[in-house]
Amino acid sequence: MCLILLWGVAGWLHAQALPTQTPIAGDFKTVDGKEYKDATVSRVEPDGIVLTTKFGISKVYFVELPKEVQERFHYDAAKAAQFTTAGQVAVEQSNAAAQAAAVQRQQEAQERQRQNASAIKQRQEQQAAVARQQAAQWQAEQQRQVEIPWAVRAVQAMQERQTALEQQRQASQAQIAVQQANNRAQQANNRAEQAEGDAAKLKADADWRVIEHQSDWFFNRR
Repeated sequence: MCLILLWGVAGWLHAQALPTQTPIAGDFKTVDGKEYKDATVSRVEPDGIVLTTKFGISKVYFVELPKEVQERFHYDAAKAAQFTTAGQVAVEQSNAAAQAAAVQRQQEAQERQRQNASAIKQRQEQQAAVARQQAAQWQAEQQRQVEIPWAVRAVQAMQERQTALEQQRQASQAQIAVQQANNRAQQANNRAEQAEGDAAKLKADADWRVIEHQSDWFFNRR
């Protein structure tokens, strides 16, 4: 909806900007003394004129030009104000849409990060509970072995050694899983930063489309 309204405002701006029927060339001087030598008026807009010089393209507003220049190009302050306001509305709507998209992407990235952190915490709590249970079982087993013959205890010690090695392997795998979860959380942060960059690019593209459509309208009229 916002994009449709933006295109509508851009179309109204094109309708208000009139290219000169016959290119007007000459020198122009603003009321504060700035000069544009050998300039060609490429477009007349309600609030100013677009000049082309050897240094590039510049827009000079009528309020910066002498009264005789304003009268020459039929300056109307009310139409100029309406034209300027419409342009500002188009830019503000474009900025608002880009900012809303950026906020949504950032919120989605934060939610993914929160879910990853919750999963990591839950996994760590489960591992801690298993470790406590294994410690309690080991203590109970030690208590029972007080009356077991030495040979039997030797066999059991070997089995316990194997069990300890297996637990160590599982703990190592759990540590790797935690590291992988941390990496995914970091990737989520990176995507959030990328989303902010995309939002900035979207804003720049929207601003450029307003200018580009004004230029297209001008060349089509010519």
